[in-house]
Amino acid sequence: MPLNPSVQICTHIKINGVRCGSPALRGKEFCYFHQRMIRGVSTPQNPRIHPLALIENEERTRQAIRGIKDMFRKGII
Repeated sequence: MPLNPSVQICTHIKINGVRCGSPALRGKEFCYFHQRMIRGVSTPQNPRIHPLALIENEERTRQAIRGIKDMFRKGII
């Protein structure tokens, strides 16, 4: 329950069934994190968080591992 009743809460339901609980972006249904993750908001040129860090469930973990393997294969890391 938000402290201010006028603040909307992110509607994302995590894989464990728990609602996110972060404040939603103004006029949106998701918080900053889930808006980018679910809706595919473009990533800034120098993001503070690498897209592989957006791990929330098993499928995202598999995607991150595949991405890291590809980077090794390409010689990026």
